[in-house]
Amino acid sequence: MDGETVEVEDQYFSGSFSYYEFDIEVSGTVLPEEIDYNQNAVLSIDISNKKDIEIRRNICGLTEVGGGPEKVAIDPELMAITIAVEQSITAGG
Repeated sequence: MDGETVEVEDQYFSGSFSYYEFDIEVSGTVLPEEIDYNQNAVLSIDISNKKDIEIRRNICGLTEVGGGPEKVAIDPELMAITIAVEQSITAGG
């Protein structure tokens, strides 16, 4: 089924589409591993994309550290983002 094009006829849809199986692994590191509200850390991500599938965007959630919006974009060239912690966030919380 990987990459196979399927013809579909339906009263609401007419056309073709392809199925693809993704073989992508994402890992990340945060350095330094521990910070307080006076410091910043860098989240770096590494993507193993064996089939060279186009990745349009990378996002992460920073709400657990008081980071504002639920989805924060990670620069696709740097593959990293700076993280700051809100003063109200308790240690280990």
